[in-house]
Amino acid sequence: MAEVLNIEPALTVAESYWSGASWQQAAEAAVSGKSGAEDVAVEAPKRFEHTQDPYWLIPWGLALWKLGRHSDAAEALQKAGPNLDGCVEYLILKGMVLRQLPNGKPEALKAYQQALALDPNRSDIPYNIGNLVREDDPEAAEKAYRSSISLGNQSHLIWHNLGLAVNDLGR
Repeated sequence: MAEVLNIEPALTVAESYWSGASWQQAAEAAVSGKSGAEDVAVEAPKRFEHTQDPYWLIPWGLALWKLGRHSDAAEALQKAGPNLDGCVEYLILKGMVLRQLPNGKPEALKAYQQALALDPNRSDIPYNIGNLVREDDPEAAEKAYRSSISLGNQSHLIWHNLGLAVNDLGR
């Protein structure tokens, strides 16, 4: 993997890929498995530092979340400040990360609600809201899961989680 290309001295195959990769490609690599997440966790911050493009924080945060490094992911995402508050993918990831932190649920819910306001037709947002609130408010979780289903989410997980919420309500 560390073969050197002849195009530029000391440019490895991985570095060559990263020099032309988009943040979206990096995000896809982050969820492709542990090695993909590890690569992205190393390379995305370099791309962010080099370009100062806040969208590079998304694959960086996603990779850290995938690796279970939730505090590091929150720290990386925080670098965006308000620059990505209009980006649905950023807000969903922010919610996913904050949910994993102690006392992070209120801010996670706020991020999901912002994302839902920006794109009310995405079925993954109410699904994530349902997962966030199910233990504390199974009635709100049921409503969120049903909303996700009405938006087209037919995953077996949505039906399973809806069943859990309804069971928690004693129905």
